[in-house]
Amino acid sequence: MGTGASISICQSLSSIEIKHCTNKVSPERQRTFGVPLGSSTQEATHHHIPLIVKHTVGYLEEFGLNHKGLFRISGSAVKIKALKKKYDEGEEVDLVNEGDVDSIASLLKLFLNELPVAVFPDVLCTEILTTFEDFWPKWHHTVM
Repeated sequence: MGTGASISICQSLSSIEIKHCTNKVSPERQRTFGVPLGSSTQEATHHHIPLIVKHTVGYLEEFGLNHKGLFRISGSAVKIKALKKKYDEGEEVDLVNEGDVDSIASLLKLFLNELPVAVFPDVLCTEILTTFEDFWPKWHHTVM
């Protein structure tokens, strides 16, 4: 029968029915989007940067630094969706041939926006803002 079949047994052997299911059981894939930052790092290779961040930042360093409107102009929704799907399914992604600067920048922004916990958690942001608030009046008066 295999993993895609089930048996319903009733009172007599003549009423045994084998139902074949179309649902296939597959191992749960490791998603890239919407998972905590610590889960998306490459623990096996001892990298602390998620592969998608490494890929997109590398692409943007090479092709996007002189691009007008970087991170302000939205990329192609179709390309972004296709690239997101490939990363989530663990497929090989070729950003040079499958993307463009605006789509890759939008993909990186989407990844960061879908993190369940921000890169800088609220507690840390509060501490940073407090530090700058304490520092700002002193610095502001010495510059003026």
